[in-house]
Formats: sequence, structure tokens, C-alpha cells
Amino acid sequence: DTYVSASDSARIDLLWWSEVGDTLPSRSLSPFEASVEVFCDASLTGWDCWTSDGREAFGVWSSSERRLHINLLECMSVFFAFQCFFKYTFDCGVLFHSDNTTVIAYFNHQGGTVSASICDLVLELLEFCLDRDMQISAVHLPGIKNTKADALSCMEDADHSYSLSHEFFDSLSEAIPFSLKIDCFASRLTFKLPNFFSLYYDPLSSWVNAFSVQ
Repeated sequence: DTYVSASDSARIDLLWWSEVGDTLPSRSLSPFEASVEVFCDASLTGWDCWTSDGREAFGVWSSSERRLHINLLECMSVFFAFQCFFKYTFDCGVLFHSDNTTVIAYFNHQGGTVSASICDLVLELLEFCLDRDMQISAVHLPGIKNTKADALSCMEDADHSYSLSHEFFDSLSEAIPFSLKIDCFASRLTFKLPNFFSLYYDPLSSWVNAFSVQ
């Protein structure tokens, strides 16, 4: 017999399994019923998602994100959808559609062994759902039938994607005699403060549309 040393990432997973005990929710024997359906897509320029109850979100990738593999980008678009639409949602079932078979397989199998990056993101989303007592299932939707999501994911940058540089913002913050609390016009790529308004649904924003607040 020989001893094999576990990697740091494997140690983290083993520690999680040793601590989780019987706290994981049981798998229902009843057929899965979705409260809402989500349609997701990504291209090399942007991402988008929309729901069966009429909500939609979209955005562009950063220059570094555009260098990532398309499978990972497709997976990120699904995670963004849940962050956009279900931050404050509990006890529901969500069925999401994607035209990427790799993403579907990783979610329905709760992970995979080919891509560590995709596996980590899937596990993060599953934890997101566990914290909210949400059930999730995924089905493949051929790209030819995912036309709305495909069109939104290919949209170009809009004017609101521009912002001050971090260096200039830091200098400005030091120069004014009061602290800044909320960024009213930002996105996940441009925000300078933890709490910010986005123009549309955004994975990281605290609120949507500053003009709608009284």
C-alpha cells in the first residue's frame, strides 16, 4: 500500500463533506416542478438571460473574460442569471435552458472531471441554491430555438458601460470631505462602491434603475 497526498483543492472538498453531515436537503421522489424557467446564452462578446415571467438581463465580457473558453462563458451566463433574478428568492424550482451540452451535463451531474473551472462554478451555484432552498434542473435547448437569448448575448456595449478609472476615483474620494456610500450608475464591470444601482438586472448590483427610487 502507498499513501497519496491530497491536493489543496481536494482537502477543501473533503473538509466540506466531513462537516456537512446530514444537513443537505433530501432528494424529492416527486416529479420536478419548475416555478419559473430561465433561458441563458453566451457569445465571445457578451451574455444574456431571460425568464418565463418576462425578466431579462444582459451584458458584455471584460477583456480578460473574452479570453476564456466558451463553455466557461456559457456556465457564467447561467450563474449570472441566478444572481440577477433569484438573490432574494426562496423555496422554488427553477428549470434553466442552455444550448451548451457541457453546461447541461455539469449541472445535472452536480459537477464534472474535465474542467475544474466549470466544476467550481457549478458547485458555487449549487451552494447558492441550497442556501435558498431552491431546486434546479437543466435541459438542452438547441441554439436555433434559443433565438432571443442568442440575440441579447451578441449586443454591443452601451454608453453606460463607461466609467472613471479606479485611480481617478480614489483621488476624487480622498479629495471630497464626505464618504461615498452608493454608486447610482454602474454595472458589474464598472462599479466603484460595494452598493450600486445598475441600469438593468446585474449579477452584482444591489438595486436596479436609480431613477425609479423616490
